[in-house]
Amino acid sequence: MKHTPKPWYWTAKYRTLDGRDTWTLASDAPGSHRILCCDGEHGLPEPADRRLIEAAPDLLGACRQAVLAFTSISSESANLMQTGDFNRLSAAAKRAAAAIRKVEGGAK
Repeated sequence: MKHTPKPWYWTAKYRTLDGRDTWTLASDAPGSHRILCCDGEHGLPEPADRRLIEAAPDLLGACRQAVLAFTSISSESANLMQTGDFNRLSAAAKRAAAAIRKVEGGAK
């Protein structure tokens, strides 16, 4: 199953039929629907969390791009890098690949 296409955004506050203040994370992409609803009992997530949630599709795309870039580095290019730099880049690519698998429903 693929995620809802971007852009994601929070709707303005509205009231449900039973009178609760509610916010919805939505997308205007064709065929998309509500992603998440937050009711007045718990309120809207904190601003930093809202921004992180909205950015999820972009973050996933960046992770995919980073993993592809890392895996395309030839062994000759890798030898030109300092070992510490290569190890840090390798660790970051592994974390990004794990995040992608998690998002796509694969192994953690």
